[in-house]
Amino acid sequence: MSRTFRITVKRQASASDKPYLQTFAYSCDGKITVADFLRELNSQDRIVDVEGHEASPVVWECACFQKKCGACAMRINRHPVLACSVFLKDAANNRGEILLEPLGKFPVIRDLKVDRSMISERLKEMRVWLTEKKTYEFDQSPDLQFQAARCMLCGICLEVCPTFGYNPDFAGAASMVKTEKIIDRNQDDSHLKEMCGEYRKHFFNHCCQSLSCVKACPLHLPLEELQAAANRQAVWKKK
Repeated sequence: MSRTFRITVKRQASASDKPYLQTFAYSCDGKITVADFLRELNSQDRIVDVEGHEASPVVWECACFQKKCGACAMRINRHPVLACSVFLKDAANNRGEILLEPLGKFPVIRDLKVDRSMISERLKEMRVWLTEKKTYEFDQSPDLQFQAARCMLCGICLEVCPTFGYNPDFAGAASMVKTEKIIDRNQDDSHLKEMCGEYRKHFFNHCCQSLSCVKACPLHLPLEELQAAANRQAVWKKK
């Protein structure tokens, strides 16, 4: 059965402009995702809000629409999630209201689009890359390697982390996951030692173990197991 949803978007023309709220009405059975709604809204020849004002298309990021890329991460009703994984009928309250906001711990580019380049820049700083692959079998299980490779770097784990953003030295769970994958595969050389040192400096020494990232991860990655594996090698020097 069709119903009318009132979807409010926190909009911002640029990083230096003042944000404002704009609400759109959309009628359907609710069995489409927030990502589908934004795509359909922007495809209209003339976009009008609930007050009858003409509006520009909502700027946001998307790619796969299948929970594979992490591009559509945003806050829906204050909770950081992937827009392609949330249906309107599940997000709306009893009055059919939904609030869409950009992630709060990243600089806003425009509307719902944020700059997450700090994640990749921190990985560079932590020297997380493969120099010389080990010639023998991986120390960790193939399954754990696979899980680490699935991380989309969507930023949701950082959005919910009480330490990320408060402590400028802390890189967060996303960097931990990628570090664990590379530590396990990299040859035991000077680069590996540097990478382990950066891991201790930017993750191990600051993680408060709130485990908020575990609950928020859209892929339900085994973050506790990945952290334990990274700690074994980078901190305790054990395989």
